[in-house]
Amino acid sequence: MESFSQTEPLEDGRPYLGPAAKVTPEDVFFPPSVPDCDVSFVVMLVRENGRLLVCHHQGRGEWELPGGRRERGETPFEAAARELWEETGALEFELTFLGWYGVRGPEGQTFGAAYSGVVSSRGDLPPYEIASVCPVDQVPEGGCAYPEIQPAILEHFAGRF
Repeated sequence: MESFSQTEPLEDGRPYLGPAAKVTPEDVFFPPSVPDCDVSFVVMLVRENGRLLVCHHQGRGEWELPGGRRERGETPFEAAARELWEETGALEFELTFLGWYGVRGPEGQTFGAAYSGVVSSRGDLPPYEIASVCPVDQVPEGGCAYPEIQPAILEHFAGRF
């Protein structure tokens, strides 16, 4: 595994800020296919009563689309269904695969799967990292988690969810 120091710049000249370094919108891309075994993350663009569901993360204090890391042994779809329940309390829902996305970061690239869907029933919010869930007409400006990634995903899949 390649290592980086705090002072070593990235290939394009941007400073390396650690594993959680911010990426630019140009670092987000949409490959035509990705093997399931390479999918690490899922994100869901889901609606409830025609409005987009967003989650307010307790630790980050920011709004974000429901999604998260795929766990060992899960298919991307299973990860999406689990994360949707964990982050919104969704009990009855439909999910449809939208496509793949990738993010180039300081330590390589990661891949995710995007899903669209409709939530028809929600129960109590599970006691995990999400403080609240809100149906919105548009994603709240400012204070959005992953501000270079999630807007690119929303723009790329606009009109398909």
